[in-house]
Amino acid sequence: MMRIREEVEHEIWWQQKGGTASFWMDNWTKLGALYFIEPQGLNEEVEVKDMIQNEEWDIPRLRQMISEDMVNYIVENINPIMEGDDKAWWMGNTQGEFTVKSAFQLLRRRREEQDWMNNIWIKGLPFKISFFLWRVWRKRIPTDDVLKKMKINMVSKCYCCNVGEEETIQHLFLTAPIAQQLWNHFASCAGINIEGLHLQQLITTWWDWPAKHKVKQMLNAMPAIIMWEL
Repeated sequence: MMRIREEVEHEIWWQQKGGTASFWMDNWTKLGALYFIEPQGLNEEVEVKDMIQNEEWDIPRLRQMISEDMVNYIVENINPIMEGDDKAWWMGNTQGEFTVKSAFQLLRRRREEQDWMNNIWIKGLPFKISFFLWRVWRKRIPTDDVLKKMKINMVSKCYCCNVGEEETIQHLFLTAPIAQQLWNHFASCAGINIEGLHLQQLITTWWDWPAKHKVKQMLNAMPAIIMWEL
């Protein structure tokens, strides 16, 4: 159990009642531990309740700690009124209770995904960037299209382009003008044709592109680095 702890702990959601969960290290937003998904990550160790004043989110302090998109997600989706004890829910099944069987099935599915997982966890690449690529691959980034699937209705607009198209994972990381410029620049240097590819196809193309070992490591890391900067 200890050997697989790091593989399954991200599937534990801490429902906030007392606010004693770690603001950075516990998955209390259902999106993953903030330490791994926010660029500034762990500038001080605080509990969730430390970010609340008078039963309201301390928005100015949140903005000092995390991105504006994450602040908006927390304010809109998580109740700031804390009462009782925090409760852990297992996201590996619909009952919310941990079982060895559900953990085994989760790990088995992950073993079947070993090929792309090996390309995500690249030696020498910061863990938070690899984890970010994992979240993009699994569509666990809080873009507007993902939030809509969670029954969160909103007016969607991409702030990375002048057109103001709907913010989707595909648009934000591939088809937006700034994304296209980045991908085309680096792909042309590597001799890779990305025309007409979807995001996962593009990432896989970089991973599968033939090259010598040292260059191959760079090619494998480039999709994660480009999307992290985006």
